Amino acid sequence: MRMNRFRAVYKSPTYKRDKGYAWFVLLMSSLSSSMHFGFTTAILGNLTLVHQSYFGVGLQLSSLIGTLHLAVIFFFGPVASVLVKKLGCRVTQVCGGIFAVLGVGLTFFAVKPWHAIVFFSILSSVGVSNVFVATSEILALNFNEYKYLAFSLAALVQKAGVIVNPIASQVLFDRFGYSKAMAIMSSFHVIHILAGIFFFQPKEHENLEGSLKEDVGERDTNLDKFAHEVGQSNKALDMNGEDDSKLHEKDIIDESRAGKIENGVDGILPIRSEGKTSDVRKNFKHLLCSPKIWAYLLNASMWNVNTSSFQVLLNDFVVHHIQLTEQEAAFGVTIAGAASIGGCVFIMLVSKVRVDRVIINFGCTLFLGIATIFIAFSSNKVMFYILAAVCGIGQGALIANLLGVITDMAGDVNRVALLLGLDLFAEGTGALGGTQLASFISDRAGEQYGIIFSGATALTASLALLPVMICRIRQRSK
Repeated sequence: MRMNRFRAVYKSPTYKRDKGYAWFVLLMSSLSSSMHFGFTTAILGNLTLVHQSYFGVGLQLSSLIGTLHLAVIFFFGPVASVLVKKLGCRVTQVCGGIFAVLGVGLTFFAVKPWHAIVFFSILSSVGVSNVFVATSEILALNFNEYKYLAFSLAALVQKAGVIVNPIASQVLFDRFGYSKAMAIMSSFHVIHILAGIFFFQPKEHENLEGSLKEDVGERDTNLDKFAHEVGQSNKALDMNGEDDSKLHEKDIIDESRAGKIENGVDGILPIRSEGKTSDVRKNFKHLLCSPKIWAYLLNASMWNVNTSSFQVLLNDFVVHHIQLTEQEAAFGVTIAGAASIGGCVFIMLVSKVRVDRVIINFGCTLFLGIATIFIAFSSNKVMFYILAAVCGIGQGALIANLLGVITDMAGDVNRVALLLGLDLFAEGTGALGGTQLASFISDRAGEQYGIIFSGATALTASLALLPVMICRIRQRSK
């Protein structure tokens, strides 16, 4: 009885994709986005400097804490994608929010670097990974016609977090110290739990396959009755025509069933999908057997070396190479976050234009690589701020285009979460190996060369997409 009352209160709303409640889901997903990657990517540079002074360690160990945080987020992506398929977006989102709050909050008790690694780099990262996959998948389920616009809007709000968090976190660190600041910032992650409570998916998507099966079954029953009647009437005919009649009946039934299954209920499918009965293992195999997917994953791994190393090492580069203060360095990250809105707006403007998302990804990665190399030669504050803004535009466009290109590459809505998980795992490989290599280069050869290495990895990432882009252009020209 109590469970029935709970279900009555917590009843899933009835709505269609791209309409009504779907836009509220977009709002909650966007707010959550501002506090997962919007939080993570914004404070890592500050934490690199804070960890050096708080724990009394060098650049490599200090940067390792932030690097592991990013790496665990990405490495846990495939597991999070399976959890989304098995448990649903709502449960995965709420559990992820709880882990994020606990992970950041328990860092209050950290007195040694390994404490921060356990709480911040691992526990909170598992939560952020779950939240990232859930907030992405729920948008793919709620939007079809306006999916590119929805993805861009979510990325836009995420960048609002990138604008606010660098300055806000630095103020908290300066005023309250490391421990209390982390405890305060853990409360920000409650938004993930609140957002997850409202994560539903359209009834038309939930019930599509059930309706399809029921309708096909009903048609099959009617067709069998029709076949029986035709068979009865054929008894009055001569035996020579009996075989042809039965063959004709079978053709009618087979064609009707095949047409019904292909076209869906009343000939309409909101998105081409294999349905919920699609086996997770089968979808994984389909993705992993595609050379294009491997090329894309190589691209994801390499461009995330650029993004991760840039976020972790930028503040250290600015403070020690350009001789700016920590507050000025944090303001530069804020400028990059504000400029990234321009990249998000660009993706929004082309959301209704028939432009290949892979081509956009290639162009943005190439642009980001060149801008990052230029920033390594900054010699003063003004030049740094200008180039940080240019880099922010490239990063914003890449993030805003991420779900769009994954949706196109997946080809099926049931593979979106799985491909996103593989994408995160590939990015984690780049974040863990590449960022530490960039940190080693910075420590041994100088901060400038670490940033140059970061830019070079983005250029390599763009080259990895060339074969995929050429194949897609040829397919479109046919």
